[in-house]
Amino acid sequence: MPVPDGIGDHEALALLTQGTVAVGLLDVARVEKGESVLVEAAAGGVGSLLVQLAARAGARVVAGVRGEREAELVRSLGADETVDLERDEWEFGPVQAVFESIGGQVTRKALERLEPVVGRMVLYGNVSGVPHEIDSGLLYRRALSVLAFATALMPPERIARCASGRSTWPRAAS
Repeated sequence: MPVPDGIGDHEALALLTQGTVAVGLLDVARVEKGESVLVEAAAGGVGSLLVQLAARAGARVVAGVRGEREAELVRSLGADETVDLERDEWEFGPVQAVFESIGGQVTRKALERLEPVVGRMVLYGNVSGVPHEIDSGLLYRRALSVLAFATALMPPERIARCASGRSTWPRAAS
């Protein structure tokens, strides 16, 4: 792939790999214009791209952060609201989609913020190393969906489609 002038090889590779994951996640979650989404670890590589892509698609973005420095960054990327993932109470919601990358009780708290029937969570990481806390009873009672995403398991043609931006997911609001 050609690399635009002014972008180093390291940055181009990071954007290609993390961008492919972000586009693939949005494809799987089927985020639509007007929906609200929670992006955990929103200041990270994939998270910051998810914030920008979801906002550009017309979604309302709640960005999960740790501290005011990260909050400022994600607001500059298009987040509508931030939530400190380390606080006990989360004062937002409901959301229609969650991009789950942390694990542990963050997973449980995020599931509780999902809108019944239409709510879906996409698991794509576990930076805490603690197993995801998923209450199957909550899933049944609220008719929620939990999906897992792994770029390494995608067929090559789908990876190429996501890397080129030819995903089935709409990249810009109409």
